[in-house]
Amino acid sequence: MNLYSALDTYKKISILGMCKNSGKTVVLNELINICTKRKKESALPL
Repeated sequence: MNLYSALDTYKKISILGMCKNSGKTVVLNELINICTKRKKESALPL
């Protein structure tokens, strides 16, 4: 499963990582870009 299909399949997605440099921020930025391109509403609890 890729990020595009995950956004269509699930209402909530978690990004987890136990170490530095595991790509958490890269995944978050990609999800934001996908939502922006699709004009899909996204909730980002901070």
